[in-house]
Amino acid sequence: MGYDPNCRLFPFVQKPSRYIGSEPNTIIKDSASAKVSFALTFPDVYEIGMSHLGLRILYAILNSLPNVVAERCYAPWLDMENIMRSRNLYLTTRESGNPLKNFDVVGFSLQYELSYTNCLNMMELGGITIAASRRREDEPIVIAGGPCAYNPLPMADFIDAFVIGESEEAIVEIAACIMEAKAKGYSRRRKLEALSKIAGLFVPAEHQGKVVIEKRLLTEFASFAMPISHIIPAMQTVHDRVVVEIARGCTHGCRFCQAGFVWRPVRERPPNTIKHLIREALRATGGDEISLLALSTGDYSHIQKLIADLMEECAPQNIALSLPSLRVEALSEEILTNIKKVRKTNFTLAPEAATQRLRDLINKGNTSDDLLKSAQLAQRAGWQGLKLYFMIGLPTETKADIRAIAELARSIGEVTKRKMQITVSLSTFVPKPHTPFQWQRQIDMEETAAKQETLKALRGRNISVKWHDKRMSLLEGVFARAGREIGRCIQEAFNSGCRFDGWTDTLRFDLWEKALAHTGVESAGALAARGRDDAFAWDFVKCGVHREYLWQENEKAQNGELTGDCRRAVCHNCGVCAVGKARMVYALQEDEAASLLEDPSRREIEAQIPRPANTEKPSAGRTADNKTANERTMDKDTDKNTDTDTDTDTDNVKSSQVAPIFTYRFCFSKTSQARFLSHLETATALIKAFRRVSTNIAYSQGFHPQAKISFPTALAVGMQSYEEFAHISFTKPLPDPQATLDGVNKILPEGIHLLSITEITPPASSPSPSPSHTIAAFEYRIVLDVYGSDTNSWSEFAARLASFQSASEFKITCQRGEKKVTRDIKKLVQSIELLPAQQSLTMCLVYDANGSLKPSEALEHLLGVNKNTALSADITKVKTIFHDACTTSKQAS
Repeated sequence: MGYDPNCRLFPFVQKPSRYIGSEPNTIIKDSASAKVSFALTFPDVYEIGMSHLGLRILYAILNSLPNVVAERCYAPWLDMENIMRSRNLYLTTRESGNPLKNFDVVGFSLQYELSYTNCLNMMELGGITIAASRRREDEPIVIAGGPCAYNPLPMADFIDAFVIGESEEAIVEIAACIMEAKAKGYSRRRKLEALSKIAGLFVPAEHQGKVVIEKRLLTEFASFAMPISHIIPAMQTVHDRVVVEIARGCTHGCRFCQAGFVWRPVRERPPNTIKHLIREALRATGGDEISLLALSTGDYSHIQKLIADLMEECAPQNIALSLPSLRVEALSEEILTNIKKVRKTNFTLAPEAATQRLRDLINKGNTSDDLLKSAQLAQRAGWQGLKLYFMIGLPTETKADIRAIAELARSIGEVTKRKMQITVSLSTFVPKPHTPFQWQRQIDMEETAAKQETLKALRGRNISVKWHDKRMSLLEGVFARAGREIGRCIQEAFNSGCRFDGWTDTLRFDLWEKALAHTGVESAGALAARGRDDAFAWDFVKCGVHREYLWQENEKAQNGELTGDCRRAVCHNCGVCAVGKARMVYALQEDEAASLLEDPSRREIEAQIPRPANTEKPSAGRTADNKTANERTMDKDTDKNTDTDTDTDTDNVKSSQVAPIFTYRFCFSKTSQARFLSHLETATALIKAFRRVSTNIAYSQGFHPQAKISFPTALAVGMQSYEEFAHISFTKPLPDPQATLDGVNKILPEGIHLLSITEITPPASSPSPSPSHTIAAFEYRIVLDVYGSDTNSWSEFAARLASFQSASEFKITCQRGEKKVTRDIKKLVQSIELLPAQQSLTMCLVYDANGSLKPSEALEHLLGVNKNTALSADITKVKTIFHDACTTSKQAS
């Protein structure tokens, strides 16, 4: 990570696991010997950036190239930024801790307009001049890509080059170009000139809007090598899934959907290739969920058989399947039957509009009956909740259309017999570039608020309503349709303190209002309707679909005319198939693509991925993985163009608990940066590692089966431990415990190391005792640097300790969650020994039915150490003292 080699900053930030690095499957290359270096940055927090497939793909491609190194960087949260600025620390990459300013190329993924100020913040923190025109010769070339690059001008003052379209092949050409430029000693200006000659790259300093930029298109999508050994995140991410892109492009032509137009034509990956990728990725990551990614998953040529085959393999291993973009009319009982084998809590549908008139206007192509039937299918299949995504502010929308949202939601409640919790989520329509609705107006905040107010009455016992922040929708619309003039506003807002503008609790709309007013940007003008011949800022960017075709679709919308899917109807001559070698590619039923799947990124770590124990060689009927302990998702409303998503907690209807289970106590150490993993993150890391070597982990029953793992206590974040314990259960005994221990240790995150395995064999007449009931006390060693940070001396500590020892009782008040608890801690402190010469002390704290005293609390209340010094103390749990509560045998260590 590199923010602080001694981790001194981590106790003072909310989620230190965002920054610790050292994740399994990370690719570490010698940056000093590389001829060109890339820092791939995502302008949002780690848990969102790590869920993005595009960055994973580029990371693998670049690191597969000789003489090229690629590392990652994510936006620091506000607390970390404040500490970094107060201490003059640079923003660095996770792999080497190298500041961004030291890389040859810094690349940004522009997924969302409200991340623009984060890009500027990361540049400044990384030591890079924000204004592209003022960058020095020795500064990196800053490149950006992603959906927002289809209108690059709002960020053109800050980005040296934009990749328009698909980057898989372009990034290789960029690396070669920079490598050659460095070898020949090119100036910065000449490097940009060389980049401007690469197809699909827009270089503002060179092109200045004088040329037409056509998007890059990956024509050989089906055979292009995909990364398999994805990095295993240190913390719970927004979507912790094994993601395989089964198809790219969509031809349904929903008129509001930018992705549906800019990613055309449709290209499918063969089913055997998909299954191979999934098997290998599960084995490499220990994932508990697979996601089939496409703009319209249900349109995939062999979707029914593919899902059936996958669930036949995955369901017995408690591996769930997610379909994040299955259209309402594509949902079938067969698909639901297969998905429900593992999970069935919440389901997501996106009708977008509640009346048939509006659905025809946006070319949605489904009906209210389709939605009601899908809801009934989901309810009968056992799903507990249903999320419904609607847009408000669509062209020609009336009050009747808004009221219809409430009526449709209530109708769904009726047909599902009110057995499902229904959540209605409302987003405001934003007219995006390169869509038929780019000429339409966007409603203002007052209109948005009025429409939202109308739907508040929809709330009921089994119906809730959420909506996207109207202020964010306004800013998104302004940025999406603006030209280069908005750049000055973005920088002014950043300078005044705007960060994480897509997060409700951090949005400073007052600062944006000032910046808009000061720079002369009128939101009303930006959101207004446009005429047929009006110029757009993005006209020089060609996404493949003709502007005339988009206008015709806009006109058809006003007449309520539908445009058929060109996969099933005649060609509509949109223009995309005339771009280069662009053509539709459909999956073959049989393929020989396995030979094309070698993932260069995994060569350096393949040896670390153990084959599953107790299983045959991977074949068409088996996978090597089980399920994680917990899954949490963040409802960010960021994917407004999806139709169904099994966005649920882990579940399994097949119980593995019919047979006896075999429980083992694992002793492990947790040191170095791993001490900043939370209790849940530690459990997840352990279960993922065990799933990679064994398919026999036992699970609980019910709607939310969890891997059977338990801990005597939760180790505090930031504390090291030489002796932690976890109980993990299996459906079969481990044939070779030592081999299991060795295999898991090879793939655990740095700082977590298994020390021993002991089989727990409780008496036949009683269950295994709870791990926490077996603990008597904890021993700690604490290194406490009090000089320069605390006025207390060691002699004062000794006096306070003597006073404590002579007292008959010693009551303190501590915070426990939201409550303050007063306890007499006299009996909880077994011993404390001060070691002034070593700037340290040892203590033994008793553990009883109410828990134990925290070492930091003992420092603060017994010795008078101030809170910040106590928090930053180097605390190590050196020993856990157990009661003799169970019989043990078969120990491996």
